[in-house]
Amino acid sequence: MRDSRRREIKLAANRLLTEVGFDFAGPVDVFKIIRQLRIWLIFQPLQNALGATLRVGAGGIIITTQRSPKIQRFTAAHELGHWRLHRGDLEWDTPDAILSSLGAPEREREAQLFASHLLMPRQLVRRAMQVVGIGEATQMTDVQLYGVSRELQVSYEAAARQMQNLGIVQPAHVRELLKKKPLAVKKQLSSGVAPQNALADVWVASPDAHKFVTLPGDEIVVRLPENALAGYRWRAQLPSAAAHVVTNIPSPPHQRALESAPGALTAGGVGERTVVLRTTEPGSWQLGMELTRSFSHADPIDEIVFQGTVALPPAAANSAEVIQQLRLADSLDES
Repeated sequence: MRDSRRREIKLAANRLLTEVGFDFAGPVDVFKIIRQLRIWLIFQPLQNALGATLRVGAGGIIITTQRSPKIQRFTAAHELGHWRLHRGDLEWDTPDAILSSLGAPEREREAQLFASHLLMPRQLVRRAMQVVGIGEATQMTDVQLYGVSRELQVSYEAAARQMQNLGIVQPAHVRELLKKKPLAVKKQLSSGVAPQNALADVWVASPDAHKFVTLPGDEIVVRLPENALAGYRWRAQLPSAAAHVVTNIPSPPHQRALESAPGALTAGGVGERTVVLRTTEPGSWQLGMELTRSFSHADPIDEIVFQGTVALPPAAANSAEVIQQLRLADSLDES
């Protein structure tokens, strides 16, 4: 692909973000953009394709229900790329057309690049890097890259490729990062235990990161220092149906947990409490952690609250909009 064409595609994606008033405050809601453009959006259980662009009548975009939300988002952005860059009556896109640049026709590689710049514009990538705590990205670790991909709601590989597109990470380092599989990174974050759903995200909570927006099946890891020898233990309270505790165990401390330990725990015998939450259904949850002495009736010496919202998956979240469109179309026909 010519450099001039690459620049055109990047500008096209940026123009669309400006057109819809995107504020760079969070991940790009590609499904909302499709609705703002008054394009029909339908989710169907496609077996051999990830999505399609249909230009009959008002036109529409079809997304498969058989893939993860991240793939659905990238597919939707890819179809928007066809909508803005190309002309044609019908585009059925296979996994290779959307996810692989090897051997894909140029129009598919153009749609892939458009999707990358739409979902991961430079300003938003930089914001995600700040959230994850990355300064210089030239030696970005796999854990940091996963954190960026999670913040942007894209796949690990898509984030790596866009880092290269933007010149943030060099191609040789991208190749090294892609040798690590996302599931291995998730296990690393969760003390060697893989999430029940391999496609789910794993989040690490801390006093600085205590509010989360997730999807059902995601897991949140909380590690807090405690001194069991002195009787100081963390007690967890989670009165919610949106998430449940799957792990609550003492373990050797991580350095970051020690650095945030209350004064009463800085003496010998400091360990750590690891609590893992798994989100289960849309709604809100609140995990209250209290550091108390089991044999004392005194008030807790430390308290922290972690909060989260479990969002609807894309297909479910957008189904109501489709129903509204159908009702509006029926009312117009009747009039």
